[in-house]
Amino acid sequence: YDKFVKRPRLYMIAVEPVAEIPDASKTEGTEGKNTVEPPAPAPVFALAGDWKVKEQWVYGGAVGAITKDQSTAKSWCWNGNYAREKDNILTFTPSAEGSLSGTMFYGPGADGAYWDYLYVGKKAGVAVDPPIDCSQWYGWLPHSETTYTYNPEDTAESEGGTVTFKKSKTVSYTVPLLLPGSYVFLEKSALVVPEGCMALAMQLADAPSTNTAYQWSDYDRFVNSPLLYVMIFAKQAPNE
Repeated sequence: YDKFVKRPRLYMIAVEPVAEIPDASKTEGTEGKNTVEPPAPAPVFALAGDWKVKEQWVYGGAVGAITKDQSTAKSWCWNGNYAREKDNILTFTPSAEGSLSGTMFYGPGADGAYWDYLYVGKKAGVAVDPPIDCSQWYGWLPHSETTYTYNPEDTAESEGGTVTFKKSKTVSYTVPLLLPGSYVFLEKSALVVPEGCMALAMQLADAPSTNTAYQWSDYDRFVNSPLLYVMIFAKQAPNE
């Protein structure tokens, strides 16, 4: 009683290989079924369709003072219409089923208007007058229908390939496309592209400005030395 009931310490079973499983040990039907279902296939990224603006991130600042900020979190820096960008829709329409090229349209969304990209914040502690047009950095998506080509091959900057589109008759941009995941740029905290989203990462400058007169200010990061502008888009369900 003391060994087997009150204070058992260790229970060991010795086993040895057998040539075949005895009939008495076999199960019938689905009893003992231990098959593992194969994993679901990874979703295939499809660029075609509508994508709504979700987040807008700016990496900027002079040498030694680079920051990472959501432009919309600094409402005092922009004209009151900065929120117009939040409902804009980026639409990719392939020229044929399965095609990697076609037409692209960055539409103004439900409000029917675009952000004017005017900086109205401070420079060296004084409000700028007149406002500064920043469309060259934050308005690089054309506000009219254009053509695009998607190259899904991985690049050094992105596993999602690149999108090339025409800004005008003479200007074209090739922009890295970021698939869902976590990315680190310019040694700042990770940028997360959620599932069901993608991002376009537009490089604005090759290197930070050496003009350090405005370090750590909004003017420095948004106007003096913007470096990278990342727009995250959420895929929209197709209209029934």
